[in-house]
Amino acid sequence: MIVHSTMTRTFQQTPIVRGRGLISNVIENLPFEAHIPGYNFCGPSTKLQKRLQRGDVGINPLDEFCKQHDIFYSQQKDLTARQQADKLLADQAIQRAFASDSSFGERMAALGVAGAMKAKKRWVLACENIVHNKERNV
Repeated sequence: MIVHSTMTRTFQQTPIVRGRGLISNVIENLPFEAHIPGYNFCGPSTKLQKRLQRGDVGINPLDEFCKQHDIFYSQQKDLTARQQADKLLADQAIQRAFASDSSFGERMAALGVAGAMKAKKRWVLACENIVHNKERNV
């Protein structure tokens, strides 16, 4: 579910989309971290503050990219900014999948991360279309 609100700016109404919804709430409140096995940051429901306080670092460049993505998400609630961060992570993951210094395991994990980010993008676009169509029909 995507929540829309409006803000008036000199006689215009501009929709502001916030990154909150049922799926986000479920993921953020999982009682466990659903990471790729062996990774510290790649996967949903990272307990970021706990890991940062412990001084956890990424186990490889892909995990570091996931860490930066998680940090950005913790600081940013705007859906558009989060979508840009998802695209950046997908692009970085694809780079790691084809990097000459990537291990086989990192390559497979990178393809999984890129696929997850692209699937998430499709899901968000589908939800936006549903909301947009409902608004047009009202």
